[in-house]
Amino acid sequence: MKEYKISDICHLEKGKQIDTSLLSDECKYKYINGGITESGYYTDFNTSGETITVSEGGASCGFVNYINEPFWCGCHCYRLTDIKFAPKYIYYALKAKQENIMALRTGTAMPNIKKSSFEQFRILLSEDREIQDEVVQKLEFVDNLIYFRNVQCRLYDQLVRSRFLGEVAA
Repeated sequence: MKEYKISDICHLEKGKQIDTSLLSDECKYKYINGGITESGYYTDFNTSGETITVSEGGASCGFVNYINEPFWCGCHCYRLTDIKFAPKYIYYALKAKQENIMALRTGTAMPNIKKSSFEQFRILLSEDREIQDEVVQKLEFVDNLIYFRNVQCRLYDQLVRSRFLGEVAA
């Protein structure tokens, strides 16, 4: 394991703002503008997917995400490009340090994370590709397990509501 600055392992880019009046649920591509979820949908994409994003501004700045499909990256969102390690490995390493990344926030009315601060952020990484792949495989398994358990809990909740409260599951 070796400690790396973010600037040593990738390039940080901010996305591009669009007119939010152009967003529509009828559009195909997510518009990611620094929140935890998409801000809407847009007709085009500026990021091909399989991409790590980190919210740059707002209440959720520092939130780390991995987006599989093409999307439009907005101006309050960093995307990591030219990554020198397995991207999913970096995602999990950053996700584990998400609270520390959030601690980089400055400002009160509209908190943000300065690019220069984030570029200096340090994480421990293994250079061994086999170890990276093994970590990713195990953590993806856990992520999937959590996802399916959450689905199962929602279904149980719907069953209880329909049985005892007379509500029809949506």
